Amino acid sequence: MSDSGNQERALDEGDFMRLLMQHEPALRAFARSLLPNWTLVDEVIQEASLTLWHKFEQLAAKMPEKADALRKQLMNYLEETGATIPLPK
Repeated sequence: MSDSGNQERALDEGDFMRLLMQHEPALRAFARSLLPNWTLVDEVIQEASLTLWHKFEQLAAKMPEKADALRKQLMNYLEETGATIPLPK
């Protein structure tokens, strides 16, 4: 019997676009703090986006193991401190 709650789903182009759109304002603000004008910011963000797109499959493959490491770290912390977190209903 499979547990559909634990099935991993491969990230796709839509996931990439959602992540990029979610984080683009912060990326642009950071780039602007380093660059003298918005034209350069646009160019750098465009190049960075292309690089991220080309490496997305590579990055996405590492996300589950990073998420698993974070989960283990959180569980260890909760165990050591006796703290609890509310679970969503």
